[in-house]
Amino acid sequence: WLHVLATRADGTVVFESGRETGDGRIEGNNADDDPSDWEPHYDTIISAHQVQIYEPVMRNTDGEVTHTLLRAYEYVKDNRLLPAGFDKTSADPDFAVHGVPPDENNFQGGSDRIVYEIDISEVSGALDVMVEVLFQSVSYPFVADLENTETDLVQTFLGMYDPAANTAVALARFQQRVD
Repeated sequence: WLHVLATRADGTVVFESGRETGDGRIEGNNADDDPSDWEPHYDTIISAHQVQIYEPVMRNTDGEVTHTLLRAYEYVKDNRLLPAGFDKTSADPDFAVHGVPPDENNFQGGSDRIVYEIDISEVSGALDVMVEVLFQSVSYPFVADLENTETDLVQTFLGMYDPAANTAVALARFQQRVD
């Protein structure tokens, strides 16, 4: 997912989207508060409550969101970053993009361009802008769904997951001062 932070020179936060909470959740992710929901794919982000998350989201045959592959029937969202050269318009249905309008030209093989509209009408002076691509191997909604499964293996996994740091790994980071 993308974490975008804009601060004044003194460190005061002007805008932040995609902040990790430290317990595996992503601030602004709809699914963290409501397991039946998910964060849509964005072309433009205008609020700190919106976050660009690249992920698959599946539904079962009853139309309910599931994170258990054996219960999955169809994707409602699959906007994982595409490999360079991937043509989403001619992809086999087994590998298709879901939840992104087919005519969106900003989400292509090898790239995605998102516009962040940040209200700086009350800001004077330079802004420091930082963008990170963050990764976590197990999402908070997946773990929340897993907690409903009563098996010894799940309990063993949760016993290891709960005390873990559950912090994301930064895959890439870009910083720039904007005057």
